[in-house]
Amino acid sequence: MSSFDSKFDYLKLPLIDIQTTTNHFADENIVRRDSFGNEYKGQLHLNSRKLIDILARILDTNIRGLGIKEFQTEIMMLASLKHQNIVSIVGFCDENEEKIIICKFKAKGSLA
Repeated sequence: MSSFDSKFDYLKLPLIDIQTTTNHFADENIVRRDSFGNEYKGQLHLNSRKLIDILARILDTNIRGLGIKEFQTEIMMLASLKHQNIVSIVGFCDENEEKIIICKFKAKGSLA
């Protein structure tokens, strides 16, 4: 087990949970499309108790320069940042060749 895995294992989420919350990445749940991948909205039960709005960003690893190192770096940065105006990471998925980062979703959130 790598040091990344041991440090961030608590953030791992099963792919099936993310597929369920986004209705299997249905087009009607797309919030944004960009060159790095699509972002999908959904609702996820956090710790089987609290239902939260989430944003699941699927990273397109076919883009040159975007690989496991960049994926892990983004997770480390999001996990270390705690501020009311910065999106909070909920978890990530690195299963079946999928690279997905899940953050809290604020529909009309602003950094301004």
